[in-house]
Amino acid sequence: EDEVWVVVRRTIGGVQKRFIERFRPDQFRAQTDSNLSDLFFVDSGRKIMGVELTEMTGLDHLEGMTVQVVADGAVFPPRVVTGGKITLNNELDPESASIIVAGLGYESQLEPMAMEVGLQNGTSVGRKKRIHEVYLVLLQSSGGRYGPRTTGEQWDPITTAEDLEQPVPLFSGGKNLSLEHRSDYDASFVISQTAPLPMTILAVVPKFNIYGDDD
Repeated sequence: EDEVWVVVRRTIGGVQKRFIERFRPDQFRAQTDSNLSDLFFVDSGRKIMGVELTEMTGLDHLEGMTVQVVADGAVFPPRVVTGGKITLNNELDPESASIIVAGLGYESQLEPMAMEVGLQNGTSVGRKKRIHEVYLVLLQSSGGRYGPRTTGEQWDPITTAEDLEQPVPLFSGGKNLSLEHRSDYDASFVISQTAPLPMTILAVVPKFNIYGDDD
């Protein structure tokens, strides 16, 4: 398989450092096979395997940083790397795990361009629109959230990846997302993924109303 290697400049502990990192080439296969234990959706991370693991070492390069943690396919609360390691000792953590993935989290965002549709008396450009629902087609995905473009805290979950105690099966299919949105000339919405889980979007179909020039 092809491999992508990059040089990344990161600020760790207030100091700028450069890392040579490789994008894992096997993620599409793991996602297709719904193999939760092989998923690796963190930056500058590590993966360890063993029997009844209670901690993860080898994270000296991320000392003092807050990392995302996935244990046996389940997402657990982030924690800070101390002494080059993290431990499974939070309230929601399992007593032990056989596979642990930890690394820097990141956010992926999708925001469609302004919509334009033809009308009998022109186009929708320059007219107010209100998006009230979005139909999303997903492939082997988990987690995710959505909200208006102007969102600050108005996020709603797409799937149930917030149930942290157990692994959440990957979902393929369609979902209807209700959207509270005021009318706007450039009505849009944002789909975001902050969890260390896959999010593959095959189609986005907004349902909206168009109002007259004077509305």
